[in-house]
Amino acid sequence: MNLAEVTYMDSSGLGELVADLTEIENAGGTLKLAGLTRGTKELLRITRLSSLFDVYETEAEAMRSFA
Repeated sequence: MNLAEVTYMDSSGLGELVADLTEIENAGGTLKLAGLTRGTKELLRITRLSSLFDVYETEAEAMRSFA
């Protein structure tokens, strides 16, 4: 999921990311985040949710990680 254009995220956005992660993992998939802004990275760190997600600087890096 490329979040490069997400300039603001609140608890609703975080809840949606966690819900997406749960749904995707329950279906046998993997969710990877890419292009996080400084604010989004900090929000994940502060809420201690960063450990739940695979985070990559770019979408291309995230895509390569599937190989």
